[in-house]
Amino acid sequence: MTQPDPDDVVNKKLPAPSFAKKRLGQNFLINARMIEQMMNACAFTKEDVVLEIGPGKGAITRILSPLVKQVIAVEADKRLAEALSLEFAGSNVTVHQGDILDLDFALLPARVKLFGNIPYNISTPILAWMLKNRTRFSSCFLTVQLEFAERMLAGIKTKDRCPLSCFIEAFTDTKILLKVHPRSFQPMPKVMSCFMRSDIKDKPAVDIKDEVYFEKIIREAFLLRRKTLPNSLHNVITKDRLMPVLESVGISPQARAEDLTLQEFARLTAMLQG
Repeated sequence: MTQPDPDDVVNKKLPAPSFAKKRLGQNFLINARMIEQMMNACAFTKEDVVLEIGPGKGAITRILSPLVKQVIAVEADKRLAEALSLEFAGSNVTVHQGDILDLDFALLPARVKLFGNIPYNISTPILAWMLKNRTRFSSCFLTVQLEFAERMLAGIKTKDRCPLSCFIEAFTDTKILLKVHPRSFQPMPKVMSCFMRSDIKDKPAVDIKDEVYFEKIIREAFLLRRKTLPNSLHNVITKDRLMPVLESVGISPQARAEDLTLQEFARLTAMLQG
């Protein structure tokens, strides 16, 4: 993994925005060296269609466009979307103004690659949206807060283990590719970022009988994360009914949600459904 270089030189030729809307979580990536490293890590080809979240002022879009078949860029900021639409008119870049979470998937071909510098304040909703619609993507390349990425990759028996980290493990192969220093952005965030890759699995990492119920049990188990399973799952099943189920699948009644592997969650949900 590339380590951050605080002395990376920001290419001043890239557009340095004089404004950034705090409510949209705008931090524009302007470090040319970092953008080049990201493009090299993605290894895009002329066969790829890329859905870009939040192109901003187009620093990455200009470099991405010649590398791929098509870029579909979704920008929430109306002013930026209008400027990008004018700049890329007649090219292989199509710009849509709006919230990525409201995207009409009819605009996309069957499977695309997702790319984006994700606002910190909506990282969780965007990752949840990606997972929900994962069959529409082959790979996802996202810049997020480093601490957030580390929570997503948290293993069992750690305080950062959470429902999202379970779902990321179940449905993707995810890893951090690059660390990104705050100086790579304008305005500068107060935290480190990272560039990560998620490849969508052809099938989940464990045998899941009912995906909706599987996710429900995991969310309920973590809702009262410091409680043992009989207490955290009381809204789903009574303690008296749950105890023999836990015994049958080899899970201690003293276990908490963060102690369970994906396989144990899968066995538990299968048994609870009968």
